[in-house]
Amino acid sequence: MFKFSEKFTKDFKQLLKKYHHIEEDFDLFLENFKNEHSHSIAIKRNLFKARIKNSDKAKGKSAGYRTYYYIIIDESVTFLTIYDKSEFEYIDEKLLDALITHL
Repeated sequence: MFKFSEKFTKDFKQLLKKYHHIEEDFDLFLENFKNEHSHSIAIKRNLFKARIKNSDKAKGKSAGYRTYYYIIIDESVTFLTIYDKSEFEYIDEKLLDALITHL
């Protein structure tokens, strides 16, 4: 089961204004989540970073989106944030910890 933090929802809406295909890109990521999860980077226990292709840029995953998600014991996945790689290099772990605390 997928859940979305308030920050994720806000960030997603901001990106939607600029990238009109983000919904399709993210839906494809969710459809293939098992495979995509195997390619994600573990940041720390139950916290992962994944790369998502941005089809509006047509440059592949390296220039696409980044999303952080947290897997809770009952196997639900909560997406914490999403951003465009060209706007941010990474997200501060303190912010991620704060987002996890508020789940």
